[in-house]
Amino acid sequence: MTRKKLLFASEVFPYPLDRGDRVRISHILEACARDYDVTFIGPHPLDSLVPEIPRTIRQVILFDQNEAIGFKPRLWLAAMRTRIGLPLSRNLFRRCRFLNALQKLNFSDFDVIWAERPDVGVFFSDVRERTVVDYDDISHRKLSRLRDIQTHFLRRLYIQYQVMVYRAAELHRFRGYKGIIVCSEDDRSYLAERGVSPVSVVRNGVLAPAHPATTRSRANGQALKAVFLGNMSHAPNVDAVHFCVEEILPLAGGVIESFDVIGANAPPELESKFGDQVRFRGFVNDIAVALQKYDVMLVPLRFGSGTKLKLLEAMAANLPVITTDVGAEGLMLETGVSAYIANTPKEIVSALKLLSLDRKAAGQIAASARRLVDQHFTWSSVEDGICEILNAKR
Repeated sequence: MTRKKLLFASEVFPYPLDRGDRVRISHILEACARDYDVTFIGPHPLDSLVPEIPRTIRQVILFDQNEAIGFKPRLWLAAMRTRIGLPLSRNLFRRCRFLNALQKLNFSDFDVIWAERPDVGVFFSDVRERTVVDYDDISHRKLSRLRDIQTHFLRRLYIQYQVMVYRAAELHRFRGYKGIIVCSEDDRSYLAERGVSPVSVVRNGVLAPAHPATTRSRANGQALKAVFLGNMSHAPNVDAVHFCVEEILPLAGGVIESFDVIGANAPPELESKFGDQVRFRGFVNDIAVALQKYDVMLVPLRFGSGTKLKLLEAMAANLPVITTDVGAEGLMLETGVSAYIANTPKEIVSALKLLSLDRKAAGQIAASARRLVDQHFTWSSVEDGICEILNAKR
């Protein structure tokens, strides 16, 4: 039997697996390849080296992000028409190159198109009945939270403009598509209440070790070794580290022994500013092993949306988590049972003290979180759900 064909279009090249978005995209690709011959189209890595791509992906088409495409009025106008937000932006050149690569394909050759993020989904408005758009994060919800923590008036005003533009696009521009994908039930309900359909949930997942190692041994009352995990090119992660160092650590004297940040691309100015208070470990090959050295993962995210891979990594590794409402979104966490959910510096420090004073309770919270991972957040179960969505009749 001839296999159906799927075009997977992404502005993110999904390898190496050093960022949460790449991990998610790679697993979605693997799920798509179960039932379809997959053609991936996206940007060539800027370092000119293409990591080994799984053989399950039948064809890979990469466009050069620095390619000179010349003056092509129709191409430039098409790129501007398919922008979400300001038509003239620093991403316009990249968008022209992507559109130029797509124009060499015949969309009718593909049974399904998977568009990674709304900005890519706009390219396929003429074949929307065969196109699935993965919102992942709902951008206007994330931007609303970012706006709310701004103190600079002009910055706040510009973000409000972005909120309005993305809200209009995400609630109205993708009507009639084969499907919309989000990564939490909360996001699905939010869109459904506003008339967006059909919306499906593709959760984030984690490769949970069958027998996770225990975290380091310590006595009740002993100061905690805390860690934050995340790619530091991502604005919510940078903000969270600022919040930790500037707002939480000054109140946590005697409760936190050390604070480490694991994740690639830490900005030099961040390391320079906080290097005497934070150890920036950079990228690590084995997250589960690295997390064994800590007592708690501290994730005070103040904006963002969707489910957070960093929390799933900690939950899978039996490491207790303290996070905010934003960080806990979509993970079915219950404060005091499977995590501590706190939003202000004082609340977060109080949670740190509780974990420090009662190691047994900390272990029980970690075990409860691990059970949630096993029941709902393994990549194998997530991939099964993707196959069902792709094969569903519209």
